[in-house]
Amino acid sequence: METQQFFNFDAKDFHKSKIECLRYRDLSNEHNDQANPQVSTILTASEDKFVKIWDRRSGKKEAQLQYGNMPFYSVDTNGQVLAGGTDADLVFWDIRKIKVPLEVLDMSHNDDVTSVRFHPNPSYHQRVLTCSTDQMVNYFDFAGKPSMKEDDGVLEAVYRSDQALLDCGFVCNQ
Repeated sequence: METQQFFNFDAKDFHKSKIECLRYRDLSNEHNDQANPQVSTILTASEDKFVKIWDRRSGKKEAQLQYGNMPFYSVDTNGQVLAGGTDADLVFWDIRKIKVPLEVLDMSHNDDVTSVRFHPNPSYHQRVLTCSTDQMVNYFDFAGKPSMKEDDGVLEAVYRSDQALLDCGFVCNQ
């Protein structure tokens, strides 16, 4: 039986407010290291206005992202792009160049973006679902589009609910 080792996260790097979302992902190693082909990562989104990327094995903070003065309610990644949901905005970063956002979609929701989900199948990694307390689920497909901008037709469908939505995800066979 294999035992798992758990690490403590350094308190000085941890969030100062409520964590709204936590995701665990195995990300492909960009250097193609044969001994360590994947990096186990934990993503956290918090009301303290930060998304943080953690190395699950060491517990060390790898990166900290911020967008203006907005809290984050959701986060996800497809291994190449990281997306965070804020007060009505959807913020995307290139995982290799995370200093500045790759794109910000600010017209698709009118309230807190409570869930962001990339399609789990790598063949469809450019598809994203979002939901919000504005009672909408949005389906984006960035494949084959000239950019990630809303004007370029990336928003494929909008579904309306009678209630605020807190979570969404893809239903698929893998």
